[in-house]
Amino acid sequence: MGSWIECKCGSPIHTNLFCGRDVALIISEDELDRVPEGLSAEQVLALLVQKGDKWIKCTACGRIALVRRKDDEVDFYQGEDSNA
Repeated sequence: MGSWIECKCGSPIHTNLFCGRDVALIISEDELDRVPEGLSAEQVLALLVQKGDKWIKCTACGRIALVRRKDDEVDFYQGEDSNA
């Protein structure tokens, strides 16, 4: 998968954690519990980036894109009060 996906509204969404806007990681508690002791902050971050799914908000319409790390599949979610 590249650094961009297309939202259902047609707007491009940047998926890069460090360049994109409104990008977050979703990490399960189980994954957090598996982080080995004694790692540096940089090592922990690198490990979590490998394990986490991405939560990205489209700046054009407000939809949420969930990019699953396991298979790079994208699911879009829209708020109940949204007109998008």
